[in-house]
Amino acid sequence: MSHLVKFVPLLLLLAFLTPKFSSFVVAQDVEQLRLSAEQGDVNAQYRLSTLYVSGTNDLNQDKLEAVKWCRLAAEQGLSEAQYSLGNMYYTGYGVPQDVQGSIKWYRLAAEQGHAFAQSSLGNMYYNGDGVPQDYQEAVKWYRLAAEQGDALTQLALGLMYRTGQGVSKNDREAIKWYRLAAEQGHAEAQLALLDLDAPINVPAPDEEEVIEEQMPQLIGGIGGLQAKVRSRKCNIEGRVIVQFLVDENGNVSEATVSRGLGDGCDQEAIRVVSQHAEFIPGRQHGRPVKVKMTVPIVFKLR
Repeated sequence: MSHLVKFVPLLLLLAFLTPKFSSFVVAQDVEQLRLSAEQGDVNAQYRLSTLYVSGTNDLNQDKLEAVKWCRLAAEQGLSEAQYSLGNMYYTGYGVPQDVQGSIKWYRLAAEQGHAFAQSSLGNMYYNGDGVPQDYQEAVKWYRLAAEQGDALTQLALGLMYRTGQGVSKNDREAIKWYRLAAEQGHAEAQLALLDLDAPINVPAPDEEEVIEEQMPQLIGGIGGLQAKVRSRKCNIEGRVIVQFLVDENGNVSEATVSRGLGDGCDQEAIRVVSQHAEFIPGRQHGRPVKVKMTVPIVFKLR
């Protein structure tokens, strides 16, 4: 991964909605919600906005009403509403498209610690979108979001350390942020680690608090595993990324494709890993532990 991709804000309208707000409500609930919103209840205002975005059995989708109630909540300082209103301005959802307006609301939410708003503001500075391009300012906002665990922003920060944009080039820091994103299953971060020849360390689900002192070691190395690939099973070139568990005995289980090619390649990659990958198990405090790992299987036309 030799170049930094162009990052764009997280702008799907679904991002306006939060899991705690169900769109399945009855007319009585809507009226009670509206009454609370009209009385200035900030959470009711924002929830009513989300219902106008998604629509319900008793409430039709209405962009203007969605913006109206979102703005009222945002003006009261609700960071989720400020972020959503920033998205509305950026996309022109219910309002004239206005990048400067989006930056205003992203910044207000970001300053309150809203991770997606921080990431979006970082994207604006990285791309020079509505603001002068400023990699150092992008790094500032990316770091704040990445420290809250946002995988996409962790990848972005890793890439900036890898390329030296806005920070001094530092592969150690790049690997740190790539690995945090990879541990959340982010495929691009996993590929970035592979390009740096850095191990991908992902704890097993029931060992989430474990930090492995010794990673599992692939017996025969990746070259030996690659030799087992029957490339004729696949009519295209590329890499399949396979994720799996290595148990306390070094056995592989639960192999799945996290990034595939199709055309028979995915099945062949799973076959190779499941049948031929053998490991010296990982260890923590001197004891074998389960570790989730990822490896690439390369297919080349011959």
